Amino acid sequence: MRAARLPRVLHLIPILDQGGAEAMLANLVKATADRVEHRIATLVATPNFFGIDPALIRSPPSPLRQPSPAMLRHLRAAARESDPDIIHCWMYHANLASIALPRRGRRVIWSIHSTHLAEAISKSRTRLVDRLCQRLSHRVPDR
Repeated sequence: MRAARLPRVLHLIPILDQGGAEAMLANLVKATADRVEHRIATLVATPNFFGIDPALIRSPPSPLRQPSPAMLRHLRAAARESDPDIIHCWMYHANLASIALPRRGRRVIWSIHSTHLAEAISKSRTRLVDRLCQRLSHRVPDR
């Protein structure tokens, strides 16, 4: 008898450097590795601060800090290779980037771990991305 396939989740996150969302992702991956097949795609190549298994991570080949055709190709390749059931996006930029991925019946989850972006401490681009995501939040993610 054939064993059931584990659910596949592609986590889309801007970086894997030190941070709260990155720590939560690392803990989630480690705690559920026996029940979920995790893959991680980053928007920017950074150090893997929390020691996630490098085999699970797909980072862009060069530091792509701006949206570009290369970043789009990188994200689409990550989705194609991992063939996920769910795309779990972490933080504002990853949420917005998920719009460029083909859905193909996949469920999309947007995660936001801070609800207030103070002008004094938040970059203007992040605040802009947040406002765009607010407008799209009723149509794009399933959760």
